[in-house]
Amino acid sequence: MTRAIFIDRDGKINIDKDRLTGSDQVEFIQNSPEAISSANNLGLKVVVISNQSGVARGLVTTGQVDLDLSSSFVVGDKWSNVKYGDNAAAITSLVMTGYGKTDCQRCIDDRIKIDYLAESLYDFVTNFVKKKIEKNN
Repeated sequence: MTRAIFIDRDGKINIDKDRLTGSDQVEFIQNSPEAISSANNLGLKVVVISNQSGVARGLVTTGQVDLDLSSSFVVGDKWSNVKYGDNAAAITSLVMTGYGKTDCQRCIDDRIKIDYLAESLYDFVTNFVKKKIEKNN
């Protein structure tokens, strides 16, 4: 089975804005494109997850991949992102970009497992994921 990294887009890859209607409105968080490239170079499938209305309305397509969730990673800036990963028995990270600083306490209060508390997506991939994969190979 394939390992993956699930990344919720807003607040991890790009600055969270009310509604993005075009690529010209995307403002990347520092080093997030490099983090995605690094994840690909480590052999991970990068899966961008979203609860955006564009997905629900069929404006954005989704696909299926056979994944090993227990050795995959879920990174988010909201308690709900981390809870999703915890429920899936994946390796989880809460990043301090986006809502991470405010949602950290909720994760603690709700006893949601955080495997790595990261400053950013780049920090998570380069300082945790890379070392974990190298250790297991």
